Amino acid sequence: MRMVALDPKKMPPVLLESTDVVGTMTADKAAQLGPAHAIPIVLGGIDAAIATFAGGVRKPGDHVAMLGTSMCWGYLQTETESGRDLVCMPYVYKGLTQRYVFGGAATAGGAVTWFVEQFCQAELAQATQQGISVYTLLEQQAAPLPPGAHGLVFLPYLMGERSPVWDARASGTFAGLNLTHTRAHLYRAVIEGIAFALWHNMRAVGDRRQNLDQRLVVVGGAVNSDLWMQIIADVTGYPVYTIEEAVEAAMGAALLGAVGLGLVSDAEVEQGWTHVVCRATPNERAHQTYQRLFAVYEGLYPAMHALAAMRGG
Repeated sequence: MRMVALDPKKMPPVLLESTDVVGTMTADKAAQLGPAHAIPIVLGGIDAAIATFAGGVRKPGDHVAMLGTSMCWGYLQTETESGRDLVCMPYVYKGLTQRYVFGGAATAGGAVTWFVEQFCQAELAQATQQGISVYTLLEQQAAPLPPGAHGLVFLPYLMGERSPVWDARASGTFAGLNLTHTRAHLYRAVIEGIAFALWHNMRAVGDRRQNLDQRLVVVGGAVNSDLWMQIIADVTGYPVYTIEEAVEAAMGAALLGAVGLGLVSDAEVEQGWTHVVCRATPNERAHQTYQRLFAVYEGLYPAMHALAAMRGG
């Protein structure tokens, strides 16, 4: 704390685990809810870690990618060190011995929504006429295209970027455009770019990646897209699984509360409460193509620095 000039008085007086009971609900709030006595309050944790817990991550090596408006990927390990590129913190379950290492992208589904709203008015009208989702229509158009969308790469840094670059001024781009590309190509490139962002975070763990479970579990709105699941499998080289149950951060918070109150035992946590189903297995040929394209993807970030400087602010 002295090295970073942090006032010790600003730190919590005591450190607790996420499953510790820290008090009870105040009498006035308890009366509003109608219980006969005060409700115990369990400490809890941050949304990403709690959602990860809800997704069944409970032992070292387990990892989950959450793909909604933004993206978060995290895994468990017993070591405290994680390097400079990802965040490492005590996990919400058995935090004294388990560390949650995670990173993420500022825009995932947000990038898809931006693209559709800005460039896909014709597809929106067509989808409405057909009575289907515009995303279903675009997926039908993009699925037959080859990996790499005929030489098109998208950098999804539309709102700066989190890990592993940690740059609020980072900006995105489409690279490789020519007259043969259609909106379907661009849509596929957007999805591939988000998958590259996921892989960028997974690569950041270095040698520890060999300790990861061979199943990559994905949760969030992206699981509704078969194309997205296949692209993630092909980019990362990991079989992609999704969870049959609805898993949200609120469910994780409820489970942590149940653990803290002794309503759910450690044995029940270890046994798990989710059922996963395999959605996509990697195609080796596609994986090799994506590995070559990822090298291009990595080179786009430094190339965009000059434009970021010209924007100012």
